Amino acid sequence: INNQINPALISPSNPLGVTTLGGQNYSLQTTIDKGLYFINDTSWFDRKFTTLLGARLSKDFSTLFTEVAPPQNYYVTRSTLFSVNAGLNYNLNSQFRPYVNFSDSFNPPTAGNGDPYGQYGGTSHGVGAEAGVKFSNRSETVSGSVAVFHVRSTNEPMALTNTLSFAINPSGLNGRFGAAPSTWVTVNRASEGVNVAVTAAPSSQWRMRFSAAFTRGVIDGDASYAQLYNDQFHANAQGQVTYADGAVVYVPATYNSKQLTVPVG
Repeated sequence: INNQINPALISPSNPLGVTTLGGQNYSLQTTIDKGLYFINDTSWFDRKFTTLLGARLSKDFSTLFTEVAPPQNYYVTRSTLFSVNAGLNYNLNSQFRPYVNFSDSFNPPTAGNGDPYGQYGGTSHGVGAEAGVKFSNRSETVSGSVAVFHVRSTNEPMALTNTLSFAINPSGLNGRFGAAPSTWVTVNRASEGVNVAVTAAPSSQWRMRFSAAFTRGVIDGDASYAQLYNDQFHANAQGQVTYADGAVVYVPATYNSKQLTVPVG
């Protein structure tokens, strides 16, 4: 545990009493996933067709305690999700077996991974499908597959640089705006392609493999953030600059980047 909390250091500019303002931080995260799933694998018509069907109902819970962004230092995300998977393959003959499959999946947000404003982008959802054929020769010395696929996801997290995040939401006199502002934004992604894989075993001591793929992907969606001004001053009736709680702000006579404010006196 770095930068431990000292109750004697608690003040308007250090609400949690961390040992070093702007120093290292620590966090405690708890994630609980629980749910129910169902799966059925069935062969039909003398094993000519094989079907696979699956479903999952899950509940996700994530909490994060951190001293990164006082005064709010506790974050929680919750989600209840339902997803399905389905597939079919056909035993054309001993050498060829065409197949298709479909699936969707979810990725709940992680507590603490907010955007530059500290807001969460929601649960990611991906939908994918694949079709192809698996093959082998009669002696089973050569086998492989050819497949095409397409996947699309929404609300998928993508990280920005810290420099850009701090340019959007700088650390001013009153700290950064929002609950745990971070570097994550959400985007939509799509990818598709063709994949070929072949394995040859001409003898028990010799095995070769060849694989090739052509893939194409795109990231789309706009993320727009206005630059925030985080040096809003408060003042009392005497015209003194104060924090939001009314405590007077005192600064050293000589500027010091490591000590922007000083105690009373």
